[in-house]
Amino acid sequence: MGDPGFRELLKEAFFNNLGALLLVADGTRFETVYLLTEWYDAVRSVCGEVPTVVLINKSDVAALARVEAAAADVCEPIGCHWIVTSAKTGENVEQAFRLVSQLYVTRARAMKGKVDLSAGRPAVYVTGKVF
Repeated sequence: MGDPGFRELLKEAFFNNLGALLLVADGTRFETVYLLTEWYDAVRSVCGEVPTVVLINKSDVAALARVEAAAADVCEPIGCHWIVTSAKTGENVEQAFRLVSQLYVTRARAMKGKVDLSAGRPAVYVTGKVF
């Protein structure tokens, strides 16, 4: 679902009832970090604000100082966490899923009685792709 036109066409179907969000950027391609704001805005337009964690992938090959600064620039205004990961080595991947799960559960508990958690809908939707 990396194509913006495809995302816009199907965002209602893909993002409806979303409970939490993992956004993935390529640590070797600086510009992908800034594209995450478009993904976040698309999700928010369908389901409002949801717990979000940004993954900056390819820590095993990328010189990340510049990308980490960009991640902070993107994540701070929308109030989301970010983690540097490696799909190849598995570095911080489990931690990212734990974090987004914790954020989801915390939000669900705060909204107890306001959200039907038994509706059989996905609680976490992972978007983007691992590069």
